[in-house]
Amino acid sequence: MFFSKKFSPQVIRKTALMATVVCSMALTGCASNNMHDTAEIADPFEDFNRLTFDMNNALDEAIMEPIARGYRYVTPEFVRNSVRNALRNLKSPVNIANQVLQGDVEGAAGDVTRMMVNTTFGIGGLFDVAASAGIPYEKEDFGHHSGLGLAIARTIAEAHEGTMRAADRPDGEPGACLVLTLPLAPEDDSPTG
Repeated sequence: MFFSKKFSPQVIRKTALMATVVCSMALTGCASNNMHDTAEIADPFEDFNRLTFDMNNALDEAIMEPIARGYRYVTPEFVRNSVRNALRNLKSPVNIANQVLQGDVEGAAGDVTRMMVNTTFGIGGLFDVAASAGIPYEKEDFGHHSGLGLAIARTIAEAHEGTMRAADRPDGEPGACLVLTLPLAPEDDSPTG
């Protein structure tokens, strides 16, 4: 890189962070905050969605929760840890993608290294060899970089005369879901040719 001779990695990181902040602020400034006006939002599938949500909760409490408790009671801790390690290893590409989207190149490189070490020396990820080597597991998800996405979604909703609102998460976890409603395009506006 031609930057490496002129600027230190810290200066480059700080400049990239500042550019990201400025872009995020600029995009947020273009969006208005009409998320609290929910009187005009109609969900034609609300009754079905509520029924499905209630049914899923009932099935979770009646079937899945007892199975999970039985699994924890019957399965030794070292087996549960191996299953957890293997599932984390399988989820590594998602973590890597999230870290790249956040601009965390070092974290992404660490996760690539962690995945390769655990896949190779940890027998497909059953054993967490990377943690013993000093490469810790870092859980990443799309929520860490959704602030920029929120500003972009607001801009899209306004550009297409749609609406956007926050709603409670259906799984009961803290936080909110983004509901973006865009109108259907009239048939005469469709591209021809």
